[in-house]
Amino acid sequence: GQSEVVWSAYKPFILSCEGKEDIIWKTRLRKHQKHFSQKTLSIQKPTTEYTGTYRCSYKNQKDLYSEIHIYVRDSVKAFTTPQSTIIIQKEGSNYLLACLLTNPESTEFSLQMANGSAVPAEMNYTADPKRGILIRNLQPSYSGDYICTVKMNGVQKKSDIFQITVTRSELC
Repeated sequence: GQSEVVWSAYKPFILSCEGKEDIIWKTRLRKHQKHFSQKTLSIQKPTTEYTGTYRCSYKNQKDLYSEIHIYVRDSVKAFTTPQSTIIIQKEGSNYLLACLLTNPESTEFSLQMANGSAVPAEMNYTADPKRGILIRNLQPSYSGDYICTVKMNGVQKKSDIFQITVTRSELC
């Protein structure tokens, strides 16, 4: 299984990975790859954006890997900041909203319309604290503004607003 760690924001951390061959690191955000020097990854002032799964694997055998999920928590930000909040997808596709929890002790992780109302009754989604919210089989009727929500110490926290547009599949 995957190990996980809860870390405080702005407290430095170092990850190291030992192997007999050349290794490569994979981070959630591509821009964080620059922090690597071979076997160690050193972050001086991690923000909640460093929340995510870190994987080290052999360069030539990517199926041989070790990974750890790090929650970088801070008292204000319950979610990571998404790379993109304007989403255009085809009907029938699945989409992962990147609202990862920064603290695993949060509860009632769910999806809502940005205006606070419930999502469409037929909408099928799963909320995974380590990945975000996966909406399955998108329909044009789902187009709208959504937020991820969670309770942190009893207080409801909201993510950025995701503007979702679902386009119809062209019939042949």
